[in-house]
Amino acid sequence: MELMKSWERRKIFCPDNRVMQNEGKLKNRVILHLTAIVVFIFSAWFITQRQHIFIYDEVGYLSTGAYIAGYDWSEIAKSYSYYSFGYGLFISIFIKIFNTKEQIYFAILLLNAFLNVLNFYLEFVCTKKVFAEINERVIILCCFTSSLYISNLVYINVIMPEIMLTSFFWAIIYLLEKYMEEKKPITVAFLAILCGLMFWIHMRTIAILFSVGLIGIFLCVKGKIRKSHVIEFVILFVSIIVAGAFAREYIKNGLWGKARDLAALNSNDVGGRINQVI
Repeated sequence: MELMKSWERRKIFCPDNRVMQNEGKLKNRVILHLTAIVVFIFSAWFITQRQHIFIYDEVGYLSTGAYIAGYDWSEIAKSYSYYSFGYGLFISIFIKIFNTKEQIYFAILLLNAFLNVLNFYLEFVCTKKVFAEINERVIILCCFTSSLYISNLVYINVIMPEIMLTSFFWAIIYLLEKYMEEKKPITVAFLAILCGLMFWIHMRTIAILFSVGLIGIFLCVKGKIRKSHVIEFVILFVSIIVAGAFAREYIKNGLWGKARDLAALNSNDVGGRINQVI
């Protein structure tokens, strides 16, 4: 009887493992969100430290975005290279929403700060799935460190797609992990759309898309992916690539049609990259 009473007292004053685990998870979630807030504050603060100097690449992306939004920057663009129009699609939204050049510029940089926070969360989720045995707080610290890595802070401060491309990269990793868990066609659709858009944001990402293709082939050989899903991915991805090719030519002809230096115009296209290698 005394043993029973002693056991009851122990249950009252010593919570079981499940309660302690839940408390630990709650603390980790609080730490995760607080860290994300710190990432955003530091990213946003870093934007305010920027010197008002335009970078060559920025003019190329802004020219494309302005053209998509309905403004003719051909007189400016003719002195600069063509830059993939995918990033210009996003820039054009800000040009439509905001009224002044200052507001447009600051809003795009602020988007980079938000995307850096998104990258922090995506990196945490993806890393946690792969390294489930590692303490969550260690993963949070690693993600925090990479989010505030100096190259990230530099690219937050310019109108260039590197921060957005990082978001696409982690989103693709997340969708690949998600597909292995659920194997839903909607996941395949999102994956194909992200891969297609990523290519038109920056063609240099072709290596990442090649890796996705190799993963798909490996899963197909192992019988871990449905053939219908492979067909779905190929149709969507190829459709985006073909549509993007027409859009690229339309924008290049409309905006850079008066370009004097065709070599500079094509330097950031597939042919231009091959010529640089050769």
